Amino acid sequence: MFVAGADGCRAGWVVFRVCGISKTSEALYAETSMKVERGLSNMLRDRPAGLVSFGIDIPIGLIDDSRECDLKARELLGKPRSNSVFPAPCRASLSATAQAAR
Repeated sequence: MFVAGADGCRAGWVVFRVCGISKTSEALYAETSMKVERGLSNMLRDRPAGLVSFGIDIPIGLIDDSRECDLKARELLGKPRSNSVFPAPCRASLSATAQAAR
């Protein structure tokens, strides 16, 4: 059994798998693997044997303010890694006809 997660990248999707999790008194061990997929439809349609859970790093739902989970994640990561947590677009972006000048 294994769990997997995906995040978008320039080449498609980076898929990271974790299986064989075991714990000793000193550490947590797991077998991991990573590969880049052009698309996720085949993997999701033809669910691999042993896949228990699959997460995709995409915000769900649009809100009008910052998401608390994004703010907390940036705080937890600190500089410079906090820049890797991107804010989800606001609901108003759906009806926008132009991008505001900065």
